[in-house]
Amino acid sequence: MDGQFDLIINRHDCWDDRELGRLLRNGGRFITQQCGGYGELELVEWFLGQGNAQAMDWTAEVASRRLQEAGFVITDAQETYPQSTFAHVGAVVYYLRAIPWLVQGFSVAKYRDRLLALHEHIQEHGGFTVTDQQFLIEAVKPGAAPNPRDGLSPRRSHLQP
Repeated sequence: MDGQFDLIINRHDCWDDRELGRLLRNGGRFITQQCGGYGELELVEWFLGQGNAQAMDWTAEVASRRLQEAGFVITDAQETYPQSTFAHVGAVVYYLRAIPWLVQGFSVAKYRDRLLALHEHIQEHGGFTVTDQQFLIEAVKPGAAPNPRDGLSPRRSHLQP
């Protein structure tokens, strides 16, 4: 199955550079959208304490460099830091239950005091704002894209003599 794909799309998942190179045709594209390793640190630190968030060095620059080292050409790399504001402590609870890896071992009982303090912060300031990090990369496997007709004889209609 080497060189079978013109396009591989990845969203929020890891990948193996060698497998990408093996699976893509020459001229094939890899597009990935990732959550960066520096997102929502304010939220993590609110619960774990200032300076206790463990950021992961995962950025558009790091991922692009990795792909380039594997032989890919980067045709687009974009990074953004969107902000979200929680207007209610219940939304924070819902969010942390939906994304359990953000604050490992989160429960309302365990973090009751921090949740109460967050509720008071939201009441006083009108919300709790966090900054996320996301990036998108498009990379191309070098080499000319193959002509799909290469190696094929011209098609002939059964009506032709």
